Amino acid sequence: MLRQLFKEGETVSDLKGVKGIVISPWVLEKLQGKMRLRNRGGAFFSVGCPPVPDYISKIPVLFEDQGISIMKSTGIRKIEEDGLKERLSCMLSQILEE
Repeated sequence: MLRQLFKEGETVSDLKGVKGIVISPWVLEKLQGKMRLRNRGGAFFSVGCPPVPDYISKIPVLFEDQGISIMKSTGIRKIEEDGLKERLSCMLSQILEE
């Protein structure tokens, strides 16, 4: 079994405090057809190296501002907040239904 620092469905925050939820590769693929990846502070970027999620150093995240990013593990932190996971899951469902 592979070791993962972040798991699908965990709530996280970026360096500026914008909250988001870790998404699966399947959901990332669906969302990339509907929206573009955003490079925000702490996002993974390397010339010639595709941002393939591995959940150790490259984590796909859907943020509250409806942006998706492949984040470096050092650019996000896990958070626990009442109702956040449900709110972000609801937003994700609405985007996927469109």
